[in-house]
Amino acid sequence: MKKFSSILVAAMLALSVASVGAQNLAGFDASKFPAWVETQGVWRTVNTTSFKDGAQFAPSDAQLKTIMKLTSLTPTSVGMTDYLLVVLKDVAQQEDVIGKGKVSSGTVTVLVFGDRLLPTDQSLGKHTQQLDRGYYNAGIVSGYLNLAALSQGFGTHFYMTTEYAAAGKRTMSLEDAYLKGKGYKYGIGYDPYKRGDANQQAEAYGNLKFICGIVIGTLDEKAQTKVTDHGYPQNWVISK
Repeated sequence: MKKFSSILVAAMLALSVASVGAQNLAGFDASKFPAWVETQGVWRTVNTTSFKDGAQFAPSDAQLKTIMKLTSLTPTSVGMTDYLLVVLKDVAQQEDVIGKGKVSSGTVTVLVFGDRLLPTDQSLGKHTQQLDRGYYNAGIVSGYLNLAALSQGFGTHFYMTTEYAAAGKRTMSLEDAYLKGKGYKYGIGYDPYKRGDANQQAEAYGNLKFICGIVIGTLDEKAQTKVTDHGYPQNWVISK
């Protein structure tokens, strides 16, 4: 697998977005990125068996910071950053959400929570329900997170339905388990509707709904043959 050369290209892309722009990065050519995406299979989310076990294969704190910094630059609806990403590093917590055999000491799992998804009367802050914008933000943030993970040499697997959500297994919601009592807040960034406090922050528990869990880890040597093998037709047209 031609992994390390592709990592370098993607890492340079991430740097260009996160800091100084492509024109200031010597040797970086953004025009080559589409070809890299097309020829390197690791850009797709991978099978659950494609991650190496061992703490040395998990993202380091520095790599996590880089991944989350790039993800925070996602262009969201109206510029409202009304989401929260909760990173699970503890293996037991990851297994609790995703399931045994799907995560290990070599992975981290990112829980994606989004605002504007609860009915207004059920939202702690009485936030207006806007399903289209709420799911748009969660979706594009997840896409940027995937790119950011790739830029650091990792693969990902997305779970919309987790083991935690399995019917009949739990007496509380995933929000109750991983947001309640934690004191987490999220910064809205651009807050025209005054949903946040004086610091443009809102309470996570009571306002956010779980969207998906994203497992990040190092691909094993055979990952290129294990990447999800589906067709990717070009479903686009130029309007007549």
